[in-house]
Amino acid sequence: MNEANQVYIPPKPIDPKELPKAIASFLDGNNLPSKPMNAIRLSTVNEEGWAHASLLSVGEVLALPNAKIRFAISPRSSTTANLLRDGRVTMVIPFDKGVCEMRLRSQPIHKEVEGVPLTFFEAQIKSIRHLVSAYADVESGETFSLHEPQAVFERWNKQIAALRSL
Repeated sequence: MNEANQVYIPPKPIDPKELPKAIASFLDGNNLPSKPMNAIRLSTVNEEGWAHASLLSVGEVLALPNAKIRFAISPRSSTTANLLRDGRVTMVIPFDKGVCEMRLRSQPIHKEVEGVPLTFFEAQIKSIRHLVSAYADVESGETFSLHEPQAVFERWNKQIAALRSL
């Protein structure tokens, strides 16, 4: 194959009940300082029908058994408003030389956790697709560096503990 040619590779479906091990490990909430500082991209749809992007961290997302994902999101965010209104969300994470795209249906968790002033959602994974390119590899997604790592990791650990407790 000539690498310069455009070649379409259809997305590969992945069983939504079998979250890929690398993704499950990335979102397991354990040993957060050792995780790559890759942003987790969420996409929702606003009231006008436009896509709305947001970026979360490993301290705000937790993978659970039974194809479920929990999120901790600012209650004042557009993402929270969109999820409360519609419940549909797409999550994209760099994975295996491409990206893993998950489509989920979320429900708010109507519970407050002391010291964690966030809105919590639990989402059921409806589908997973692995998207790759024939001519290039995805090496990383959006990445970030923490300004105050110790303080952020403490906050993230509280948020993950809250997500586990719900």
